[in-house]
Amino acid sequence: MGSVQSPIICNVCGFDEAVEDYCYKTGEIYVFCPRCGYSKDVYLDRDEEGNLIVKNGEFQWEISEIKAKGVIIVQGEGCSEYISIPFDKDRQKAFRKALIEIQKEKPTLKIIVKPYNY
Repeated sequence: MGSVQSPIICNVCGFDEAVEDYCYKTGEIYVFCPRCGYSKDVYLDRDEEGNLIVKNGEFQWEISEIKAKGVIIVQGEGCSEYISIPFDKDRQKAFRKALIEIQKEKPTLKIIVKPYNY
């Protein structure tokens, strides 16, 4: 699959280095802001076997949108992964606990927490 990545302005926090990844063969769009953790995915709906779902002759689309409380950056072994910090306090606690366990298992990973307050 081919895609074009472009810097855009985050429509939540106004950060001018959010990223839009447009898959030109499917029309799917993925947006992520490395400041506030906002993400939006617009993608073709698929069944359990991965086949596209068509109703009344039209492809069906799914939209997933997450407004977050910042990002966690996990760095290690030549790559970085950005993860949105959840809004819900209970999910934040579970998230932190999981990250501590991951870091115990892989002490070479560097974990950077960057909260964002609106």
